[in-house]
Amino acid sequence: MTGLCEKGADQIWKQCNDAMYAQGVTWLEEAAYAGDAEAWFFLGHCYSWGDGAVGFNEKKAYECYLRGASAGSARAVLGALRAGQYDEQMKQSARYSIEESYRQVRDAAEMGDVYAAWQMGEAVEWEDLADYMPQTESAREQCLFWYERAADGGIIPAMVKMGKCCQNGTYREKDEKEALRWANQCAASGEVWGLFQMGEHYRQEEDWEAAFQYDYAAAKQGSSRAMLYLGQMYLNGQGTERDIQAAVQALENAAARNEAESFEELGNLFYQDELVERDDEKAFYWYGKAYAAGIKEAALPLARLYLRPSDEQDTVRAEKLLREAAGIETDGQASLALGNIYRDGLNGEIDMKQAVSWYEKGASQGNPECMEILGCLYFQGEEGVDRDYAKAFEWLNRCEEAGSLQSASKLGYLYMKGEGCTADENKAKELFERAAQTECDGYALYELGFIYERKNESPEDLERAAQCYQKAIEMGNESASRRFSHFKKGLFGRWKITY
Repeated sequence: MTGLCEKGADQIWKQCNDAMYAQGVTWLEEAAYAGDAEAWFFLGHCYSWGDGAVGFNEKKAYECYLRGASAGSARAVLGALRAGQYDEQMKQSARYSIEESYRQVRDAAEMGDVYAAWQMGEAVEWEDLADYMPQTESAREQCLFWYERAADGGIIPAMVKMGKCCQNGTYREKDEKEALRWANQCAASGEVWGLFQMGEHYRQEEDWEAAFQYDYAAAKQGSSRAMLYLGQMYLNGQGTERDIQAAVQALENAAARNEAESFEELGNLFYQDELVERDDEKAFYWYGKAYAAGIKEAALPLARLYLRPSDEQDTVRAEKLLREAAGIETDGQASLALGNIYRDGLNGEIDMKQAVSWYEKGASQGNPECMEILGCLYFQGEEGVDRDYAKAFEWLNRCEEAGSLQSASKLGYLYMKGEGCTADENKAKELFERAAQTECDGYALYELGFIYERKNESPEDLERAAQCYQKAIEMGNESASRRFSHFKKGLFGRWKITY
């Protein structure tokens, strides 16, 4: 191998800057046409496997291997065999047989030729020479012996092979520390697998600044997964300032390479993120792609978009998606939506039995809205749902205990009357006061007025009762009007009851 040939090979396999590959190929071509048989092998390898950014070209690969083999390159003979191009013409033209070529390449590898070691590693791993080498040398795990020599000599594909074998436990036991060492060496050369693995390492360590730098570099090298993670870090402000525009760009780059998780991230971004103007059409598009790619979590938001008034509205499709989502969810959101569909008759017919069944499923998963709706349904009673104060109390009280209760006056009523529970006027009063303040509930104000009226231990009690009745009347509560009709102000401006 001439110096020019070695220089060209190093330019392609010992560095990762795409812009420099063309020069490496040019040097190999110059060396080949100057009579370097090994340069023909390296060119053939490029066209066989797409190295050096030349693309795949079987015809050119064959021509290069044939020229190399004819000129005395043992590497070219094994290269043609590896590429499935060792035919009768190659056999007749080559100066060396396969057996002779194997011995020459192996001897060169033993003498420290790193490219020969790399070729030996590939030949052993893929069993190209299984019929030509001793059994002790043909075991596939022996490939690591040669790959490590090549990797130590700076050949980046061999470094990647060593790292992946350590990482996955291929031909050896798993060794995360050793895999990380090889990944670090690959990353130092700008190799995309190494950059991504180092980013993964620092993500696990929650060193977001380091993770961002590695993922940024890996994304520049074309890693779709790194593009996804880069978009997420831009989105969450991890390792960098939050940048929605950069996040969208990174996620769209990942999506263009069919990184399925980026579809869902983009859907979430346009549908849920408060810092991005909501765009249902874009969200619908990305959730649809995510669902089609097998991301079942996209079924719920996609169903919600099918329910909205639009050209895509399809309640039947929405119901199907929601049933699928309900089978995998843990928070009851799909069950809530299905309950609403049957309660409101969105698919043409109200079915309270089905609605209650779905609300109960969601409530059993801890969904506070399902709990409250059930409580209200059992409290009020309506067609298809019998009034049941015990069940109403069960669900409304669970909402209260969870801190999510919105219908405080209903639970207050149950405590006041002792329906479904032990009567507790103090708890009822607490709930009525909350409902009066947060829910603008006229009934709650009426009940508060009645509590103060019955208490009537001081003039202040009647003052409070009158104030509650007056506010309740403003909200249209007729019971408050009837009670307040018996209130009159005395000579000194104090309220009194006239009956």
